[in-house]
Amino acid sequence: MDLLLETVGFDPGTDVAALRAALRRPGGRVFGGDRSPFARRTHLARGVEILSTYDGLGLWPAFRRGARLEGRLASIEAEPWGPYPLRAGLEVADARGPRRLEALAWSARREPWHADERGVFAPAAFALDVAYCGRLGGRDARAHDGPRWIEPDTNGELPGTTFLAAPVLGVQAFENPLSGHPIRAIELDLLGGLTVFVSPWQLADDERDEPQPGDWLSGSFALVVERLRVAGIGV
Repeated sequence: MDLLLETVGFDPGTDVAALRAALRRPGGRVFGGDRSPFARRTHLARGVEILSTYDGLGLWPAFRRGARLEGRLASIEAEPWGPYPLRAGLEVADARGPRRLEALAWSARREPWHADERGVFAPAAFALDVAYCGRLGGRDARAHDGPRWIEPDTNGELPGTTFLAAPVLGVQAFENPLSGHPIRAIELDLLGGLTVFVSPWQLADDERDEPQPGDWLSGSFALVVERLRVAGIGV
């Protein structure tokens, strides 16, 4: 089972062939943004969606709520690896200053992508490996005034792999309607409230507790951004 899908409530024993077939049924919203390999976007719950490729073989998570970032698209290139069609370098800022992000990128809009353009982006992150989840010295991590980390993970095999380390501000739990398993959307004190998702099965295998408000969460994540708007071109 794909680790990214585990982060949105599909357990390791999921019948992926049956899931692909279910997602090919009528009802999903079909789209095709610039250089997008995706044919269907299926809503699960509260902004969590599954993107599926034209051939139905690729299934990948996305999240369309949470933080919004205004920034500059510093670089853009096609990403033949998939699952997301583009690799983007973004220059953004949060309360702690400027940030340079490297992310996998996609869009449901049809405007072409151009380096140096400004726009609005929706970031989310899906855990590949959780390094730590717990209190900092027994204390609420939200009171920690030190740096919050978000930087490219040069050791990651997946393009867009990013190392994150920040306090957990809040956790929302809701059900994946296809699997019946819970999805937990975890808000971090990063980028104005970055939402991340982790696999509970990975946490259990590693003997780690589920993230709770006040915990410090760190690890390697697939950082994914959706381009919502290009400056000067509508919403």
